[in-house]
Amino acid sequence: MYTFPFFYEAVGLGLGALGIVLVIDGVVSPTGGTLSQYMGGSTSRVMYGTAKEGYLGGSSFFRVHPKYRVPVVGIITTFIVTIVLLVIAAIGYLVSSVGGAWSALTSIVTTTGVFSYIIGPVALVIFRRAHKDLKRPFVLPGGFALSLVAFIVSALMIYWGGAGGLISSSDPYGGYILLIIILAGFLLYGYAKDKNFSRDIKSGAWVIVLLLFNIVLLYVGEYQRNYLKLPWDWVAEIVVAIGLFFWLTTQRCHRRRQRLPSKGGASA
Repeated sequence: MYTFPFFYEAVGLGLGALGIVLVIDGVVSPTGGTLSQYMGGSTSRVMYGTAKEGYLGGSSFFRVHPKYRVPVVGIITTFIVTIVLLVIAAIGYLVSSVGGAWSALTSIVTTTGVFSYIIGPVALVIFRRAHKDLKRPFVLPGGFALSLVAFIVSALMIYWGGAGGLISSSDPYGGYILLIIILAGFLLYGYAKDKNFSRDIKSGAWVIVLLLFNIVLLYVGEYQRNYLKLPWDWVAEIVVAIGLFFWLTTQRCHRRRQRLPSKGGASA
């Protein structure tokens, strides 16, 4: 029952037609939006970029179709991995009363995806402050305030995504495992990226702080031990996010002034 809350709410209120629309939308929206975006766009091209940087070993992922100009191997690999994950999630749904594997898969996709958004707000503020003389065809009104809000919301989504892995009765440690895997991936990427590992770790120290804090917060917060009750766990996440945001945007502006050119087009 709790797998389709809006559907059952609509049916319970006698809105059968709305329930049918919700079921159809539950199929069409992920297929038309998420599937086309990740299958044909971002995921396959992430593999392409990773191969270009030399992290996948062979050159197959770096190849593009001569006519359609798409990374064919990346698309095929994404499709295979997607099918495997869906089968695992379906099996988890069958053996668990709450669909544990599907819930965990949702948390994984949401939490890892947020990291691709949490960088943008910081980059906007840093570039804007470090290079005030750049010509900008478009300037986002209230850029600093919007960036701060976006960073806070992204941090909260990381916490909520990790918490989604704790709620499932089939894997009560999934949230911790997810954040630890993200942290391990970050460290491995930094190590493989170049020989100046210490510099990379110093530049990305905020990622380590954010992930470790969320691991601790998951344990003491409302989703595990409940030492820090709602809404104080959210407040703690917001305070840390604000601190990290100001730390990032004030410490890195001087470095960017030294590296980037003073002329050219930009948008921030």
